[in-house]
Amino acid sequence: MKQTPVIILLCACLIAAALSSCKAPQKAEPGLPQSVATAANPAAEQAQGHYQVFLRLWQNESALRDDIQYLALNPEGCKLADTEPLIALLQRFCDDNGLKFLQGDFESLAARGFINKAELSWKDGVIVSFADRSLSAKRLVTEASMWRSGAGAVGIQYTATRSGGDWNVTREKMLWIS
Repeated sequence: MKQTPVIILLCACLIAAALSSCKAPQKAEPGLPQSVATAANPAAEQAQGHYQVFLRLWQNESALRDDIQYLALNPEGCKLADTEPLIALLQRFCDDNGLKFLQGDFESLAARGFINKAELSWKDGVIVSFADRSLSAKRLVTEASMWRSGAGAVGIQYTATRSGGDWNVTREKMLWIS
């Protein structure tokens, strides 16, 4: 009978050791697949910076996006090691806002019949592009543009910084408008 407290204590220690080695599953960031929503994936973290820039551009350029059905991303200028996290965020944005998401540049979208090259216009869509000037774990400087037509486009240089895990746009400078 004297062994019972020792056995109970030993079992309690084993259970505590087993529980302390268990890790809670990581919660996926909104819009990102579980496989890319980890702190070990710098592209997923940096994509949040691009997404905050996109949201600011979207908010500021309501006239360009009036009555659109399509949002296209041209990811060629992104310095992200992997653009899939950014694509996932924008796809979710489109799903949440009743838009169809596409990828491509002016030429590829025109070849697919979305853009009227003769008129230099896209009646029901916009292309968002990034031209990253610098990108690190805590700072993004990029030229973001939104194009709808030859007479309906804008380019803005944004700086976004990461503090405490959150990305915020800290500076914007109008570069061009048409």
